[in-house]
Amino acid sequence: MTPLIHRGACPEPSAAWFEARFAENGWSNSWRDGIYDFQHYHATTHEVLGVYAGRARVQLGGQGGPIHDLQ
Repeated sequence: MTPLIHRGACPEPSAAWFEARFAENGWSNSWRDGIYDFQHYHATTHEVLGVYAGRARVQLGGQGGPIHDLQ
């Protein structure tokens, strides 16, 4: 599945802003933390990631998938 990346979508860069948007959309089980440094896969769900501080280089789509610079 192709990732959707919405740069600049957050008018207020804070964890609380993202948590409120996720809750409004019924996306549960959110947490504040870093990004895993190993590949993982969800067989029964999709994953949403909100970046409100810092930066990360992530590979999406499994081994050989494109690498995205997020901030």
